[in-house]
Amino acid sequence: MSLSKAIAEYKKNTQLKRHHGDSRWYSRKHKLDWKPSVTSVIGSTIHKGIGFEKWLGSQPTYEAACEIRDAAAKRGTLVHDYCENIIEGLSFDIRDDIADDDNYDMNEISKYLMSFEKWRYDVNPNPLATELKLFHDDIPWSGTFDLLIGKEDNRCMIDYKTGGHYKAHDIQLNMYRILWNKIFPDYPVDTLAGLYLKGTWIKEPNYKFKKTPINEEVCWQTWELFKFLNKVYPKDKPSLQYKFMGEFIEEEGIKADI
Repeated sequence: MSLSKAIAEYKKNTQLKRHHGDSRWYSRKHKLDWKPSVTSVIGSTIHKGIGFEKWLGSQPTYEAACEIRDAAAKRGTLVHDYCENIIEGLSFDIRDDIADDDNYDMNEISKYLMSFEKWRYDVNPNPLATELKLFHDDIPWSGTFDLLIGKEDNRCMIDYKTGGHYKAHDIQLNMYRILWNKIFPDYPVDTLAGLYLKGTWIKEPNYKFKKTPINEEVCWQTWELFKFLNKVYPKDKPSLQYKFMGEFIEEEGIKADI
C-alpha cells in the first residue's frame, strides 16, 4: 500500500473530535478515549526559558503580557492556515480576511508568508501530508503536525514557527514522530525540522530551517511529568445540555430514530 493510500485509510478509520478549553484534547468521534494534544502536554509541563521569563517580567502587568501572548498565538495560527493553503495550491487574499481586524499587522502577515514562499523556492519540497491529526491507542497523547515532505523512502516532518526557537519545539516534533511511526510503521519519519518564518525582514524574505535531534526518551519523561501535574482528562466542566436528542446527536454524526 502506498503512503497516500495508507493516510486515506487512516482518515477513514480514525474520525476524531476535538475538545477546546484551557487545553486541547482529542477523542475518536463516538468514544470518550480523550488524549491531550502534544502542545497541551508541553505547555503545562515545560517553561520557555529565562529569555521568556525576562520578557514576561518586563511587561507592565501580567494581563498585558497575556494579551500580547494571545495575539501572537492568534497570528501564528493564521500564518499556519495560510501556509497550508499555499501547500495545497489554494489562492487567497489576506486583505479579505484581516483588513478590518486591528489585531493583525497585514504587512507582518504578508512578510511571514513571503518567508514561507522563499523556503519553498529554495527547497522545492514534495508534500506527502499536511495538518494530519494523529491518534493511536498505544500512545497517550495526540496532535496535529504541520507538514511532511520528501519521498516515500525518505521523509521529513516539519513544524512552522513564527517566533524564536525553544527546546520545547524539539520535544513537540519528537512527540509527533512517535505518533506517526506508530500509525504508519511502514513509512517512518527520518528527519525532524522546525521552519522558523520571519515577519520583520527588510531587504528580502528569509527564514531559518533548523533540524531537530531525534530523542524519544525526553518525550516519555515529559509525559510522566504531565501525569504528575495534571488530571489526564479534559479539565473543563461540560456545559449544560438542554436538548439531548436530535440536534446533539446529529452533531455527533449519529442518526437517532425519534
